[in-house]
Amino acid sequence: MEREKIIEKIKKLREHSVENGCNEAEAIQFALKAQKLIADNDVEEWELADEVKRVTETTTGWTAKAWAPSLAQTIADNFRCKVYQRRVTARKYEFVFVGYKADSEAAEIVYANLLETCHRLANEYQDFAYTDPDAYSNFVIGFIAGVRAELEKQCFELMIVCPKEVEDYFEGLGLGRSHRRGLKASNNDSISRGMQQGRDAVRSRRVEAPRGNLLPA
Repeated sequence: MEREKIIEKIKKLREHSVENGCNEAEAIQFALKAQKLIADNDVEEWELADEVKRVTETTTGWTAKAWAPSLAQTIADNFRCKVYQRRVTARKYEFVFVGYKADSEAAEIVYANLLETCHRLANEYQDFAYTDPDAYSNFVIGFIAGVRAELEKQCFELMIVCPKEVEDYFEGLGLGRSHRRGLKASNNDSISRGMQQGRDAVRSRRVEAPRGNLLPA
């Protein structure tokens, strides 16, 4: 594929956003396809003509889930972004993805959908796994590990790294380190089931999958 055609395809993929009529699941697929083409072909932002190489901050909705920081960090690490959390209330936080506009917006979309998907599937699994009193937490730990493993595999293959401009911008914010504690694992079976679902969520973009297909027959 000629470079001009590659760049044109990336532009068209980036146009498929929620604002332009896509649902969030579709927007994720288009964003990831664009990201893959950029990485595969070593396309620079300035080559996209109408794209400005500018670092932006994209904010998520708030959440009180104790495991959300781990998911947000996993997404940021694999979308050429940095991330920090901002307190909304005593127990509620929102997250800010810092990166080039297309990257930070894609990261926010993927984060929001995986957050909802993980919560939904963990609740469903909890209803089934009555022998594990911490089924929800253990499933979530596995889910995030599965998401991380699958995304890191993709990033390693595509040699995706956070741009220096983003690193410098983030460093200039002068943010302190977060000390929120994550969840503690206690059941390998629940973790394993969560990990498989996390991998599947990334592989198949199952962010809008109907309920079911989680529990064994």
